[in-house]
Amino acid sequence: MGKSISIPLNDAAHLRAWLSAEGQMISAQLEMPRLYVLLDDDPADPQSLAWLQGLVQHGAPVIRLSRDDGGGADAAGPLFAEVEKGPSVLSQLAERALTRGGLHFLLSFAGADEVVRHLRLLRNLALTEGPAVLFPYEKVQAVAALMPSLEPMQRSAFMGPVEKWAVVDACSVLHSLVAAPKRVTAWALRLNGVQMAVLEESLFPGVVMVQSHAVDPDLLAGFTPCAAFSLIRQRIAQARAWGLVRRKDIALYCILSLQQPEGFESTAPYKQALEAARDWGQPLAEQLPSVAPQC
Repeated sequence: MGKSISIPLNDAAHLRAWLSAEGQMISAQLEMPRLYVLLDDDPADPQSLAWLQGLVQHGAPVIRLSRDDGGGADAAGPLFAEVEKGPSVLSQLAERALTRGGLHFLLSFAGADEVVRHLRLLRNLALTEGPAVLFPYEKVQAVAALMPSLEPMQRSAFMGPVEKWAVVDACSVLHSLVAAPKRVTAWALRLNGVQMAVLEESLFPGVVMVQSHAVDPDLLAGFTPCAAFSLIRQRIAQARAWGLVRRKDIALYCILSLQQPEGFESTAPYKQALEAARDWGQPLAEQLPSVAPQC
């Protein structure tokens, strides 16, 4: 499996120290690796681009990548840039990673063009069975879930010219992967069915949280990111314990569980609707047209 590690972080200073030490650890003689960041940009936050531009290395450009076919860019695609490695910049990066998330740290000896080219190629993910799919490599939870499962050849294809790839999840755990000793740069990343299921499952809580916010921004407003993710994962497990299988039904159950009093599943009309979804495969939303939010 991949050379991945997971480290619970105490605070931003802990992450800053780790970033500084890792750069020195993988330095080759007098050459230090470049530090690149990939930011899963929030379209609702117009300040992200300006913030990242203030941290770049010697006027390096901030590149906005595409979320679809890997070519060009779109208005909400992830942002990529080489950044300074001084204490002030590292402190700002560490603080954002721990408080707002969405940051990837990539250490590499390669130039920005080579790393960007690799990321664009990485967008198209091959499967051992079935057609290729789009790989949301900018999603921290997806990368954190995938790292431990990668075999050496997969690790080489995933990392490309990157020496170390690190992310911080919603619960302040640092996940990192080091490059394989022998690289096969021409090999495309290909996942098996089990790995693809892990990838999809890692993304599902975030999808439910987005849907919950669209229904009512206050449903998770009082929770920290870690508490919100943990709560949604718990509600997903409860939905499956009820026998729900379809992701739309599970997402709707999660939202209803945030809106309704505890034990709502045993009261009408929810009990009958859940039983129909479980026993007869009927969509849960169709059983609750007057109360179900549009997910």
